[in-house]
Amino acid sequence: MRDAREMAVGNLLQRDRRRRDALLAARAIIDQMREQYRALERATGAPITSHRVLAAISATPGIGASALAQRLGMNRPAMSQALKALEERGWLSRRRDLGDGRSVRLSLTEGGGQLLRSTEGRASGKLDRCIRALSDAELRAATVGLRAIARQLAHQPLRRRA
Repeated sequence: MRDAREMAVGNLLQRDRRRRDALLAARAIIDQMREQYRALERATGAPITSHRVLAAISATPGIGASALAQRLGMNRPAMSQALKALEERGWLSRRRDLGDGRSVRLSLTEGGGQLLRSTEGRASGKLDRCIRALSDAELRAATVGLRAIARQLAHQPLRRRA
């Protein structure tokens, strides 16, 4: 009986160590990406959201604002604000859809394209290169683990400190 209890305690301690190791690894990735994004923002004077929006428009020229917001997981007010800022900086153009006068199609201006090309691969490209370097087994394990964490985060609202 004592051996069974000792094994159970040992298993709990090992699980706690693995949980702590996973948390530290996630924090290291978050910290590294935060620094990459800050460096990109300092270099261009544009927030990372602007880069994400421009990259998505570049990948899908003529996309509408609603589809773009859905693709990037942004709410409509945040997307509207981001598009306004990009348009004011001359990086984005909007044009009415000829078939449907209510819809607006988005595209990059020459300046928006230049900005995107000048920063290509600086932040998300680095992460992509790291992911490409994983073995098939590491990639499968990372995908399963990260999806599980994303599901948990999506279902747990942030707690406010008292």
